[in-house]
Amino acid sequence: MAKLSALRVDPELSEEGRWVDYELGIRLRIARHNNSRYQAYFMKLLRDNPEVQEDTESFGNLLKVAVGRTILRDWEGVEDDDGKEMEYSEDVGEKILTDPAYQDLYQFVLSEAQSSLLYRENAAGNSESSSTGTSSGETN
Repeated sequence: MAKLSALRVDPELSEEGRWVDYELGIRLRIARHNNSRYQAYFMKLLRDNPEVQEDTESFGNLLKVAVGRTILRDWEGVEDDDGKEMEYSEDVGEKILTDPAYQDLYQFVLSEAQSSLLYRENAAGNSESSSTGTSSGETN
């Protein structure tokens, strides 16, 4: 038997995100999918763009906009092509995750955000200072 409390989700971790190792030394802070910020923002996008519900491609692009602004929360170790550090912002997150050239990054962010086990209160290493993951979604 399992204790019900083992299923509790950490609300702060869900909203603010956890740090995950990606590739090439890049670290991403990823909030849980369907967090309250995401839900409110995506609903606003749908209200402002009712025509997208009839168009799968446009609907998918709105999802990417919402993920870039509300699920991907920060990053470390990202440089532009000139070697200058790139600061994260919601505008940059949206621009990158809606660019088809970065579809692997989008898929990684979405996959990590949908892994409910990683946002549990009792998950090992959930603190910001120690929470790192791998591309397979495991925590170290």
